[in-house]
Amino acid sequence: MLGQRIFGRKKKQGSVKTVSDEKKQHSSHQTSGGVQDVPAAPGSAKPAWEDRQPKKKSWWNRLFGYLDKKSVPGRRPSAPQERPTVTTSDAQTASQKQAVRNFWRWLSINGRRKRVSPANITNDKKTDSPNPERSNLTNVIWDTDRSLDSPIKCFGFPNIGQTCYMNASLQSLLTLEDFIGGISRMEKVWSLVPEAQLMRSLMDVRGVHSSIDARVKIPLLKSFKDVVSAQAPEFWDTQQKDAHEFLTTVLEQMRGLAPLLQETAAFMGTHYTCPVEDNLVITIENTRTCKSCGAQSVRQEESTNLSLDLIPGGSVEEMLQEYLKETEVEFRCDCGGNKSSCRSSFLTLPQVLILQLKRFRYSPFFELEKVDDPVRLTRDLPVSSTQDGGCYSLVSAISHFGSTEMGHYISQGIHPDHNPDKPDDHWLTYNDSMVFKTSGKLVCEQRKRGAYILFYKRIV
Repeated sequence: MLGQRIFGRKKKQGSVKTVSDEKKQHSSHQTSGGVQDVPAAPGSAKPAWEDRQPKKKSWWNRLFGYLDKKSVPGRRPSAPQERPTVTTSDAQTASQKQAVRNFWRWLSINGRRKRVSPANITNDKKTDSPNPERSNLTNVIWDTDRSLDSPIKCFGFPNIGQTCYMNASLQSLLTLEDFIGGISRMEKVWSLVPEAQLMRSLMDVRGVHSSIDARVKIPLLKSFKDVVSAQAPEFWDTQQKDAHEFLTTVLEQMRGLAPLLQETAAFMGTHYTCPVEDNLVITIENTRTCKSCGAQSVRQEESTNLSLDLIPGGSVEEMLQEYLKETEVEFRCDCGGNKSSCRSSFLTLPQVLILQLKRFRYSPFFELEKVDDPVRLTRDLPVSSTQDGGCYSLVSAISHFGSTEMGHYISQGIHPDHNPDKPDDHWLTYNDSMVFKTSGKLVCEQRKRGAYILFYKRIV
């Protein structure tokens, strides 16, 4: 009955009377001076009247009744067993110990990561914390690269707290030999200027690039991040940022030091050449033509990189041509016309052409979304300009995996020890501290949906 399960069964009068009589009899022996019962020794059997005393039901059993184990389908009654005494050594089995070792090994390699997403998005929406989804994301990244070779112990950068965007940017910059060589040649100038701490920090990181000791790299990476954050406070916290914005900030800060360093070099009787302007700056000429009277105006602008709209299934060359093609703009000319056309062209070509693919955009509902449309990555890229043309070869790429809510950056580039005189295709994949061998051909095949920033070096 439901009432009996909720409020318990009524006690039988007979059993209560028997217990009461035994209690009275036991009491009468003590009162009349009879022989008293000897107290039972610890662990000995309890008196019979205690065994027959009705057990008190817990509130759970009063509400729902006792579980009848025999009524459970497929369950066999088991004999009562004594609960074994569990010691610390018994509880920590071999599998548990292995799990602990795997966790600490993962933590030492990956550090703390919560998320990766572009920095031009509000920071409070980006997460990349170590969780099952993050682990699955890492597996997707390494499904193909891991089969090529065992990990390389050197050249990696430990993650010091959601800094895969910085590590990927540094790895790609260090791949640019002419750019890094230009900084090294000007050391006698910037080493005397306290404000040029950015140069010193970058070269310190480069000095330990081949080290296998993470404890040596961590303070130098932190110092580099602090130097950049001193003028760009948005990178000061431990939140994940956009690799493209961080890369652009580093290059612009380096360019900003040029006037001071040039003045210092003149005082020393020498000259200073900015490595950014000498290797990475692009000069673009924009020509606006009025459709009514044909009047033209020309404006020049400089940039360290170009941002290209994605063309699903299109090649990098097609996206670059789309960037330079003629477009219509609204402009009021002196003749009274309101329509003009604008066309862009390269006035000068850099030694290294940096291209960003716009993989983040706002939907019609003003929600930021990741664009995973595949593109055709090519090793060679012909580029024309108003003065001359050139041919470029892909030397590094930064890829983004995941979404605007969770993701990860990696960098892939030519092996630091490659021989330019030999036609080899030795590349490395940098995933923070983990480094694997790969090839430029595989990068072009596997990063069609994840390529975010491309570095092309001029070869002709």
